[in-house]
Amino acid sequence: MIKDEKYFSREVLSKHKWILNTTNGFATIDYNSNCNRSSCTNKREGINSLNIPWLLFMDREYHISENPQKNQIEIFWKEIIKRNISIILVFCSSIPNIKDNSQYNFDWPFSIKLFDDYIIEKTGKEEIKYMNMHYTKYKIKHKYDLQEHSIKIYYLSEWEINKIPESITEFIKLYVYLCKEAKGSPILLHSSYLPDSRISLFVMFIYIVEAMINNENRKNPMEIIKIAKDQGHCGPINIFEFAFLLRSVIEYFTKKEKLRISKSMRNYITQYNQFMEYGFSKINIFDNNLRSFMNYVNTLTPERIQTFYGIHNKICILNEQEIKRRCSKFYEMLEYQYNEVNDNDNDKKIIKYYNIPCYNDEILSTKKDCSKNEQLDEYLHGNVIKFPFSKNYDRKIILCQAPIKRSVKSFIHMLYIHKVTTLVIMDERIQLFSGDENECIKNMEEHHNVGESHYEYLPRDQNSIMYGDYLVQKYSNGIKIGNRLECMRYSIKNTKDLYSLDVNFSVFKFFSHIGEDIIEDTYFYELLYKKIISNNDGETIVLQDPSGISTAAIMTLIIMMVDGIPLYHSFDPVSYFISLRESRYGAIKYDYHFLFALLVAFRRFDNDFSLIREDLKDEMTLNLQYEFRRFKSSYKND
Repeated sequence: MIKDEKYFSREVLSKHKWILNTTNGFATIDYNSNCNRSSCTNKREGINSLNIPWLLFMDREYHISENPQKNQIEIFWKEIIKRNISIILVFCSSIPNIKDNSQYNFDWPFSIKLFDDYIIEKTGKEEIKYMNMHYTKYKIKHKYDLQEHSIKIYYLSEWEINKIPESITEFIKLYVYLCKEAKGSPILLHSSYLPDSRISLFVMFIYIVEAMINNENRKNPMEIIKIAKDQGHCGPINIFEFAFLLRSVIEYFTKKEKLRISKSMRNYITQYNQFMEYGFSKINIFDNNLRSFMNYVNTLTPERIQTFYGIHNKICILNEQEIKRRCSKFYEMLEYQYNEVNDNDNDKKIIKYYNIPCYNDEILSTKKDCSKNEQLDEYLHGNVIKFPFSKNYDRKIILCQAPIKRSVKSFIHMLYIHKVTTLVIMDERIQLFSGDENECIKNMEEHHNVGESHYEYLPRDQNSIMYGDYLVQKYSNGIKIGNRLECMRYSIKNTKDLYSLDVNFSVFKFFSHIGEDIIEDTYFYELLYKKIISNNDGETIVLQDPSGISTAAIMTLIIMMVDGIPLYHSFDPVSYFISLRESRYGAIKYDYHFLFALLVAFRRFDNDFSLIREDLKDEMTLNLQYEFRRFKSSYKND
């Protein structure tokens, strides 16, 4: 039933079709508060106050939103007032390593205390134990005309993302409770980011039961779901969510005595119970720390993969003012460099790409109180990223641009003070291994290069090179694996401090170009992942590529996802993408790079997929590869 092509298409949807780039947070942006408010309720159908053709009889308005961009927070709150929203249900999400003031913290939009001419005052907080949620009560006051607007914000944390509710009874109870609290007033369903399968499932249930009760001619739930999707109010759901949805609708109408339990209905309920029990029994064979991940893989449909289309243009995108504030050191160095370049001293270039900003937080520069020239010498375009990889330990990855000649001394110093055990040099040029300049594969960089893209700073053979106080020496011959990976060992000695220990580290040179042979590419990326992890004992890993946000960022995301699988109750790849971009601006250049990281992360466990379904490995791989190529081809057609 879930595979009905009439309702579920394999087409890659326009980024405007899915809930993306809403800026102010609301899925339906065009809102007319002067429109007849009753037009979207059960009195009639037609054009409602959302300024869109509405084909369903509803008991009230339902609005959908995600966290707005930071510069749109005031507009977000004005929309709440304009839409007369008094009840907000927040579907909480746990994002790894998220900061309290992050745009993606589920509570961030509701922590504001004043905006424009309004003051937001918290007036109460209460836990609703029998509903497993709590609410905070706010009063919004206008400074001058003394208007007041009361809001209750409910936080639902027991229902985790990418999972179905634990109980149909509790699911229905949530809907009934909100309706009772809201009466006829609008309700806002909110998540940190959209689409969110929990909102999709809840919206579908609401629209089905209300539309069918208020209009006897509405008898096909699938048509109602399609209308809800066309309005942009929900994304895709998987087969288990869909089964849960239909079973919940039946239960609701049965309790309302609008549906008689016939023999065929009892058979359906029996089949539903068997279907769900069988499905979950396949997941429950795994350890607790793998069940959420395996459930995600088992329910990853082509339509859900399509919701990642354009994700690189949505996540952690800042406006110009915010970028210049959070990346002020980068722009300061760019200005110093610009003045030197204008003096025709081109050798002093230090920043390679003037449109790839670098956060001030956890920046790699080591000196603060020095001259402008010294600051340029010291500046390294990279950030330190820390995240848990076990209950007691954090992993530290330095994601950075490859150094150019002027900054190498500072780069070597950075390797030494961070006690790096693994350095990964990722490059798209085939001559990195072949030595043939004519075999250079075209670099797909779209950024504006104002400096060198690559500089060979490590000694060849058994030679050594001095960089300031540091002696860098190669002490093992390179081991080549295929035509893409070379492994070597190096050491750094501090010649000024005879009592300090040498830093010994492995270097992996990797041809990182992602081309048309996705099977080979994922194989070698997984091989590189294994080499990195087996070589690292909890110390620092450095991942570099020319831009510092491309293939090295892909490998960072792979490590973050695989590390996080046993640590979190619910697996959600988007949350790791957010966590990465919160630490490194612009990391992961394209949406198909995001899909590629998923493919490699999944390869780590694909031998276990057959324990769920014999064909799951092939089905999941083919679906991701198919959409990867579709996503990638869309850039060639632009």
